[in-house]
Amino acid sequence: MPELDSSVTTLFGAPMWLETVLRNKAVGGSLRTKVLIARENGGPGGFLLGCEFRVPGFNAFFSPLPRSMSQYGGLTVLPGFEPAKEGIIDALMWAAHEMYDIGFIITSPGDRYLPKRAPSTWTVQPRKSLAIDLTKEKDQIWSNVHGQARKGIKRAQKNGVTIDFVVGPAPLPGLFRMMKEVAARTDWNLSFGEAFFTDALSRFKGSSIIARALSDDEFVAGAILFYDRRTLYCHSFAANAKGRKLQAADLLQWTIMSWGKDRGFQSYDLMGANIPRIAHFKRSLGATEIYYDTVVFSRNPLLARLGRWVLDSYL
Repeated sequence: MPELDSSVTTLFGAPMWLETVLRNKAVGGSLRTKVLIARENGGPGGFLLGCEFRVPGFNAFFSPLPRSMSQYGGLTVLPGFEPAKEGIIDALMWAAHEMYDIGFIITSPGDRYLPKRAPSTWTVQPRKSLAIDLTKEKDQIWSNVHGQARKGIKRAQKNGVTIDFVVGPAPLPGLFRMMKEVAARTDWNLSFGEAFFTDALSRFKGSSIIARALSDDEFVAGAILFYDRRTLYCHSFAANAKGRKLQAADLLQWTIMSWGKDRGFQSYDLMGANIPRIAHFKRSLGATEIYYDTVVFSRNPLLARLGRWVLDSYL
């Protein structure tokens, strides 16, 4: 079993997403970003990064959305420690279980958590997203786009749809109206309000952008994008009735893929595969499935049930 570093270190400052969701001066001072470190052979072998929330009589741990605003959390095994990976992850999870009343952990893409032993109050739920490999040549990326989507891209181009990219939240009101339209006609749960995205785009100005599809200068489709050094994340996208008729979303997504490829991103993560109609569209662009796990842990059965409900509401 790896040795656990009992000192929990502060990193980075409070995650922007949690700071925004829990914007309340009464609890603001109770939020701290924390990392639990597992040491293997005298050195750090892995860590669990998250946000600690403490008030008298209650403490919780949230696996954070990184600065890229992706949906994944901070459970990480460092390179070179793969042979001990299972033990490192298990040690970190059990340490968090002992330290906190409730916790939420989201693993990185491709990392699965399959505990050999877990209390009945834990829930480990496999989930999947859809992503496009941008390390391939552009011709190969294009060939992976399905025929119907390729026709949509060409049709949108023929109809004069243009794409531009805007830094900052200025286009958000129009895009959010489209997002509400999509939520009304699909099973999409629009968990965050316009104020959340306005704040996130302002605070993440160096790692976010809005892509817009325009028809005769009318905003007909758009996407909110966040990114880190390797991955471009499509946090949300939507089109209005005119945009759907022009198939503007097809051209929008192809342009985003080309833009990401040209800027050296290795992956374009479309973030989510739970809604069949939307997942079908993502697959038509050549996206393939990537898997991760969500873990809710608590020693209290009622808190565990509440935690599962909260996580299911947001993912």
